[in-house]
Amino acid sequence: SLKPGERAVAIEVKAASMVGGFIGPGDFVDVMLTYKMSVRTDDNDPDVANTIQMNLQKTATETILQNIKVLAVD
Repeated sequence: SLKPGERAVAIEVKAASMVGGFIGPGDFVDVMLTYKMSVRTDDNDPDVANTIQMNLQKTATETILQNIKVLAVD
């Protein structure tokens, strides 16, 4: 249950990414965001496109919340 001043949010998580069901109410977790950064250009130079692809179009992960209590699953 929540104490005064606390907040709860719902986050949709696929079963395959929930550590095989090992996370349950009362556990504490970190919430991480994984995304793919992309850069677009109107430049038709293949060298520019290759440089962007090799250096700027990468997948990144950031921890956005730490030590968050799980209230419920499913």
